[in-house]
Amino acid sequence: PNSDARPKKLVIGEPALPKTWKENYRQNIRTVLNELGYEPPIFFHEAFAVYQYYKYAEKLIPGNGKQQNVLIIDFAT
Repeated sequence: PNSDARPKKLVIGEPALPKTWKENYRQNIRTVLNELGYEPPIFFHEAFAVYQYYKYAEKLIPGNGKQQNVLIIDFAT
């Protein structure tokens, strides 16, 4: 696949965590995505991530007239 087809920015769900853990989570996600060549992500609070995505999708991820795929990965214990 063409590398231009890869999104530049990702939306990441943010789990409900204490403030310190949340900042560590965000920083680790930013670091990994940066190493993979992505821009800093947009974080949405997990409980409302899907709602916020649909509410703000056009502002955050402008449409390109083509199908857009969404990958959801949920880590749970």
